[in-house]
Amino acid sequence: MASDLSRHHHIPDTVEGDDYTPTPSEPGSDSEGSHLLIGESLIPVRERKPPGTTVVTIDGLLKDPLLLMEDLKEGCGGQLWPAGLLLSRYMLEEHATDLVEWSWEQEAV
Repeated sequence: MASDLSRHHHIPDTVEGDDYTPTPSEPGSDSEGSHLLIGESLIPVRERKPPGTTVVTIDGLLKDPLLLMEDLKEGCGGQLWPAGLLLSRYMLEEHATDLVEWSWEQEAV
């Protein structure tokens, strides 16, 4: 049944006039799951950043900025992600008074 479904929902090799060629790390067109391949014209490759230190104020909500070292080596590359910054901003905006007296030391006890 899955193969019937994949024939009906095949993603074409050409997207908006751009030619699509699978990269060597992707399965070839005859491989199982090849109908799920999406070209870089739809989802561009994320730009590689050099390692460094990022200063974060979370839209000015932090009195003292955080200095975050981004090593860019493993996993998510040690990069800050927009979702994490969004959650941080929400916590600071919605729970600022709840967090004033909170500390990691209190939680460890």
